[in-house]
Amino acid sequence: MAIGNTILQGVLTWLPVEAPENHSLVLQFGALFAVLYYLRYDFGFLLLNIIRGRFGEEEKFFVYATLFTALIGLPLLKLTEFPNLAILNFLIGVAILLTWRRTTDGELGFMEAFIVGVAQGMAVLPGASRMALVLGMLLLRGIEAKKALRLSLLVSIPYIMGSMLAGTCEPPLPSALLSMVASFLAGVMTIHLLFLLADKTGSPGFRLVFGMIAVIGWLLGVVI
Repeated sequence: MAIGNTILQGVLTWLPVEAPENHSLVLQFGALFAVLYYLRYDFGFLLLNIIRGRFGEEEKFFVYATLFTALIGLPLLKLTEFPNLAILNFLIGVAILLTWRRTTDGELGFMEAFIVGVAQGMAVLPGASRMALVLGMLLLRGIEAKKALRLSLLVSIPYIMGSMLAGTCEPPLPSALLSMVASFLAGVMTIHLLFLLADKTGSPGFRLVFGMIAVIGWLLGVVI
C-alpha cells in the first residue's frame, strides 16, 4: 500500500490536480531526479549558459521565474493556516478549455516569468497544483504546448529543491530507497507521456486534455 501511494504521488505531482499532501524528502528526491533525468541536457545547457553569462530568452525566464517564486513562496510557507485552493486548479482548467483552439503565438518575456513565478510561489498552499498553476499559465499566455511543458518542468527544479528544506523524518533506509525509486519511475513515465501527448496532439489537443484533467480531477476531489 505504501508503494502504491508513492506511485500515485509520483504521477499526480506532474498533473494539474490536487496531490495527496506528502512532504517526504524521499518522494521529493524522486520527483527531482525524475525531471533532472528527463531534461538533463536541457537543464545542463541552461545552467551552463547562466554560469557563462549568456542570457537568452529561456535563461532570463528561468532566473526571473525562480526569483519571483522565492519572493512569493517563502513568505507563504510561514502561514500556519490557509484555505484549500484546489478550486484554482478547476478555474484554470475551465479557462484553458474555453481557449483551447487559440493560436500559440505567445512570446516568452518578463511578464511570463513574473506570472509563472507568482503562480509557482502560490503552489506551496494547500490544494494548489503546481502543474495547473505554472503550466496552465504558460498555456493561457499562448506558449506552444511542448515548450510550455518543458519550461514548467525546468522551473520546477529549484522549486522542488526549496521545498525539500521542509522535508520530514524519513522511514528506514531500505523502505526509503524503494519509495524513492518508485517516485522516480512514476515521475519519468508521467513526464514522458505528457511530452508524447504534446507531440501527438499538438498544442490545441494538449490544452484540451490538460484542461479536462484539471476539471475532472477537481470534480472527483469534491465527490470523493
